[in-house]
Amino acid sequence: MEAMEDNSDFFQSLETALQHYRNSLEKNELRQLKEQFRFFHQSFQSLYDILLRKGLLVEDPYKDEHKISEVTTPPTGPMKESEKKDVISQRLSIYDSILEFLNNYYQFNLDYITLPNVKQLVDIVTYIKWSSFSETSGNLNTKVLAEVVNRIPPGQEDLTNNILTDSVRQLEKKSKTILAILKKIAGYQRERYKYEFRLQMFNSMHFKPEALEEKREEVIKAIKAKFNQHMPGTAYYPELIEEVLDEETGPGAEQRRMDTLKKLEVENKEKETNKPKSFKPLLLEAYRILASAATPLEQAVQKLKYNSSVIENRRLTFSEKFRRWVLNMVQKEGEKKIYEIEYIDQKTAMPKTMRLNFDAFSEEVLKKSKTIAAMGNRMSPTYQKLEQSSEDRLYKILSSTIEDIQNYLIKLPALDTYFKSETPRSQRTFIKGIKLEITAIKNSVVKANQKKHEYVSSKEEEEQLKKMGVSPSEKAPSE
Repeated sequence: MEAMEDNSDFFQSLETALQHYRNSLEKNELRQLKEQFRFFHQSFQSLYDILLRKGLLVEDPYKDEHKISEVTTPPTGPMKESEKKDVISQRLSIYDSILEFLNNYYQFNLDYITLPNVKQLVDIVTYIKWSSFSETSGNLNTKVLAEVVNRIPPGQEDLTNNILTDSVRQLEKKSKTILAILKKIAGYQRERYKYEFRLQMFNSMHFKPEALEEKREEVIKAIKAKFNQHMPGTAYYPELIEEVLDEETGPGAEQRRMDTLKKLEVENKEKETNKPKSFKPLLLEAYRILASAATPLEQAVQKLKYNSSVIENRRLTFSEKFRRWVLNMVQKEGEKKIYEIEYIDQKTAMPKTMRLNFDAFSEEVLKKSKTIAAMGNRMSPTYQKLEQSSEDRLYKILSSTIEDIQNYLIKLPALDTYFKSETPRSQRTFIKGIKLEITAIKNSVVKANQKKHEYVSSKEEEEQLKKMGVSPSEKAPSE
């Protein structure tokens, strides 16, 4: 009788502990899990986009046709040596689409993230073994992707290598954080499963203590035979059923029950009411995203410099030679490459022209590309200085940098058009286009701007809460 009362007290304590643990997960870990998956995808996209631009991976022509409706693991089977590039390109394209679905449509709540779904999320995060990312990895996809990344010679493309190295480092870091959160959720779901089993089946079967000890196999057979009747639609986990039986009887049962309750204890963290919340991580993340524009900026300038050399080295007509002589005598611009380019004014939507010193502009863009690459590289002195800066200063520098790049996005396409139109038809096949680079730069600016707006919204929301007399820490977690 005393044992039954002890078990009843344990069941009530378990119920209370599970509710407190669930509240803690919903308030803290679930929100963090969603955020970490977003950072994880951004880091993967930085790496993936560079490999596409470098031609080390190939574009998936069917990417827009992938209809992702649930999280599944991309293929992991063997691949022929001659087909490695195509196969890994397709798998990573599918992986990117799955991560995009996960961040836009996945239900980050405990009723949905069941034990099978926890396992599926773990499989997604560990699809590439970021913590052991090398060509000697036992995981085929990891091995092949590492081979692809290592095809970029070290030292020859420092900006690209820095971004790739940082992306892999961030993917390793984020994956560890995500797996730690998923481990907590799995622990909760295991104990919740055992609680539901007790509630819906075990307690109503009224097994005698001696039967649980002496006729264990018969008890398990009886449970398994009636499981679907009592718990329809629920998977049968024999190891969890065994744990329940261990907690109900035997010399170590009481200690096991205490251990279970201890695992569900929630730390009582003191509210830091006087310490203002820092939104600096949002701004630093924007810098890291913007750094992915460094390589395409550099590549665009190198292509345009080549195009300039094509034009400058062509055979000049008499009138062109005379015009250069006049410029040299009157405006002293003969030694400079001054190009008259046409662009669309963003405010008036009207075409305008400007005289652009091409060499000075090229030098400015190349210098800026190195700066923004350093801003996003956590190992660089530039990034470490940013970490020590105030939020206001970070915001101002970010806004100024985005504005500079947006200015380049006016001049670069205009130069691209100029070279294509000014080059004689017989030589146009030598001109290199920069459409892919422009698209990559725009994508980086758009994503960095989104993070910047997220920062502004968070700050405004905090100010509104303060005006209402509500502490930001008391705010209910967002859905």
